[in-house]
Amino acid sequence: LTIADGRANSPEYGGGGIYVSGGAVLNLDRCAVRNSKAYGIYDNYTGYGGGLLVNASRANITNTTFSGNWAQVSGGGVADWSGAVISISHSTIVTNTGLHTTTGSGGLYLYDGRASIRNTILAGNAGVPITNANYFVESGGRLTTQGYNLSDSAPVTATAT
Repeated sequence: LTIADGRANSPEYGGGGIYVSGGAVLNLDRCAVRNSKAYGIYDNYTGYGGGLLVNASRANITNTTFSGNWAQVSGGGVADWSGAVISISHSTIVTNTGLHTTTGSGGLYLYDGRASIRNTILAGNAGVPITNANYFVESGGRLTTQGYNLSDSAPVTATAT
């Protein structure tokens, strides 16, 4: 399954390609999410998750590629919001962009949620500032590596309090 060219341009929602909320469980296996955009502002969850926004829900992602997605705020590839839990394995998160001046992450953004990654490529993403290119974690979020990941930036492990 390929999800392409999605747009989230609402004052209430983010997730240009896919938006998951309300305690739902999303299972993505052998998919591609590409060239989707999330427009919005910094003070709510609009503008987050160009490819995917998981809000107070769960996502299990396997053998899936997020590429060429764009978020006006953060999480160009994938964004995790309000206690969401994301598991990513054997996947690729590349060439995504996040634009916020302090929290803009191109690849993966975690806000008060948890994500674990294993055997995943997290590289070639663009963030503002550049140190956030592949991932940014804040407000109690937690990113855990389960090994065998490839990144072109700092080691993939982070916790924010």
